[in-house]
Amino acid sequence: MTLKTLTQKHFYVFLIPAVVLLLFCLSSIHAHAGVVQPSGEKYGDDYAIEEELRENGTATLVKGKTYYISSWMSLDSNQTLNATGATLVCDGACTRTFGYKTGYNSAKNVKIIGGKWISTIKGGYTQTSFSFSHANNITLKNMEILCTNAEGHAIEFVSCKDCIVSGCRIIAQGKSKKNSVEEMVQIDLATPRTAPFLTKKYQNGLACKNISIIGNTITGNRAVCTNYAASEKKYKKKYHSNIVIKNNVLTGKTSEALAMFNTISATVSGNTIKTKSSRTGTAYSIGCHFALFGNIKKASSGKIVVKNNKIYGGRQAFQIYSHTGSRYGSLKLTGNKLYCKKGAGNAIKIGGVKKVKQSKNKTKKWK
Repeated sequence: MTLKTLTQKHFYVFLIPAVVLLLFCLSSIHAHAGVVQPSGEKYGDDYAIEEELRENGTATLVKGKTYYISSWMSLDSNQTLNATGATLVCDGACTRTFGYKTGYNSAKNVKIIGGKWISTIKGGYTQTSFSFSHANNITLKNMEILCTNAEGHAIEFVSCKDCIVSGCRIIAQGKSKKNSVEEMVQIDLATPRTAPFLTKKYQNGLACKNISIIGNTITGNRAVCTNYAASEKKYKKKYHSNIVIKNNVLTGKTSEALAMFNTISATVSGNTIKTKSSRTGTAYSIGCHFALFGNIKKASSGKIVVKNNKIYGGRQAFQIYSHTGSRYGSLKLTGNKLYCKKGAGNAIKIGGVKKVKQSKNKTKKWK
């Protein structure tokens, strides 16, 4: 055996274990990349989570652990917070993205997955817990949101598109004010009145589109609402489009469970929708309420589909109506079970629609 052969042999003997060790170390580092351990203190975990998001784009919390959020966390584009199995205790708002580009071009591709979100405030936070402005492709999935007061909003989409809330349990905390119309999930446009937290440049009246609320349990004064600028005439012609409300359990405590205002195209299917409002002589007791409040020419090309739901209301179970000369394009109302406190004959009210198709709906009085 030559010296050269011996040297090569020893080289490979040392090289192979070294490579194996290096690969093991790299895989170990990768496996723990983005994992945030709780500090054990009752403040400051939000800073560590934000730092991990900036460095890796993903922050994963440890299942079974508790994290304390002392200040709202800022989420930016291409970031994912995986809080599955963790508890997050929030002193105020939980997360926010603020509009710094118009046209849905602020934060993009943001995900929050899981987590039990609770508040240090008795009765919950009275403003908005999760707020997104001028954003697109936002996913909120499998979250338990128990941190918002009945007079606040758990989730607020302002001028957003391509967003989904799925598999979440969202329950209003604290006592409801009499006749309150605040909703747990708000789909809104950006105006000085509806989005006062934005600067003037971003209060441009942009509405939402392609928002999906799927497979959730939501209870609030209103559960879900697509909002309009009630007191700002110049923005009443703005409209939301392609809103999907599917396979949810929606409960309104003091007003409609589902209110869809200035929304020209939507699908509402497979839901249980119930209002507990005592105002049975008013529209606030309707289970599922569609309404146009502005002169919206494009409404005539929109389609509203309401199918296979169980809807419980006071004055009506279901109503669609235009308060202006504008009309909805079409309504398909099929396969619904409609329960109305004012009697079966009042369960459905339709007005301001060019083309209506009704079939296989069942109406009944309930107490």
